[in-house]
Amino acid sequence: MNPGLYLISNRTNVDQNIIDSMHRLRYRVFYLELGWIDGLIIENGMERDIYDTENAYYIVKINAQNEVIASCRLISTVHNYMLREKFSHVVEDYALPYDEKTWEITRVCMDENHGQINVLSEIMASIIAFGLSNNLQNFISFTTNNFIKSIRNRGWNPEEIKGNAGDSTVLLYSLDIETRTKIFNKGKIKSLEFIKETDHLQKININYQ
Repeated sequence: MNPGLYLISNRTNVDQNIIDSMHRLRYRVFYLELGWIDGLIIENGMERDIYDTENAYYIVKINAQNEVIASCRLISTVHNYMLREKFSHVVEDYALPYDEKTWEITRVCMDENHGQINVLSEIMASIIAFGLSNNLQNFISFTTNNFIKSIRNRGWNPEEIKGNAGDSTVLLYSLDIETRTKIFNKGKIKSLEFIKETDHLQKININYQ
């Protein structure tokens, strides 16, 4: 695969080397750097969990060495998803969604040696463009508090759901053109386009201002 951003809609029908590279990145970030243990499946220097199924979509950025240097996972809340199954106890007086118009964002990660600031803007722009192009209404995530500032600094201002999550917070992201414009402007992005390469792989082309 050529360097760039891609949307993967079925992990079993794309280059397995790319999938493995994504899991190696997740291993470095979530297991080695952040020290996560609960729910992680660690094997051969890769990190997976039970939500890495055919229902998951992934946005990945690939460098010239065919390595994944950034990724995130998107799952419709009509399927099994992490927040509802593992962390429902952290929210108060809020019904977690079971709704085809709301998707969960998880496993956002970047290789710190490859310009995180611009890459995060690209990932966020790709997420909201994906949501709007598929007529979604919201994304939801369970996010560490020290990462929320990075999200807001790049143009998205999600609602915080009241709860008792300690150093993390459940966030509800609205989808609208005004927010997309803010994210694009913060990232100096002029336009973004999804180009179909196969039934399960789309190239994400970004033009900058």
